[in-house]
Amino acid sequence: VHSAYLWLRDDLEPLHLARFGSPSKREEVVIQMLQRTAVGMRLFRPSVGKKSNVKARILITGSVSNAEALATLEVFQHLVAKAMRKECAVVRSARELLVYKPWAYYLVVLFSQGILRDPGFAETLLSTYVEDNEQERQLEIVTVNADTSFEFPSPEFLTDLEEN
Repeated sequence: VHSAYLWLRDDLEPLHLARFGSPSKREEVVIQMLQRTAVGMRLFRPSVGKKSNVKARILITGSVSNAEALATLEVFQHLVAKAMRKECAVVRSARELLVYKPWAYYLVVLFSQGILRDPGFAETLLSTYVEDNEQERQLEIVTVNADTSFEFPSPEFLTDLEEN
């Protein structure tokens, strides 16, 4: 065990996966990991370096400042895309939402603990209501309770929200 620990600590070059990094940066780490293994690249089709012309019909958002909630959004994206056979995208900011909005019909909001106190989520949600003269249709918002720790807001929370 001691020699394995020394090997891990001293000899093996670690890969660094940024929890809040962009999807392309995280994919680069996955590619590096696969290149070091016997599996190699046989089972993986990278999208790094490809131009993204995704016209997602379903947008998915939630608390993007929490690593666990962000990972849940990404897993949910893959599940929905596979089940619905539609392009889906996780939106992490108001700017991303506005880029995808012309093609999207739905905004799925995954409820998780602390989402209502996440300023990034609030900004993203509010951007769905920005007036756009070229586009009259609004996104249909669909909510999913993705965390048993999520609590619907109390009257005190709503009062505090209005005051601050």
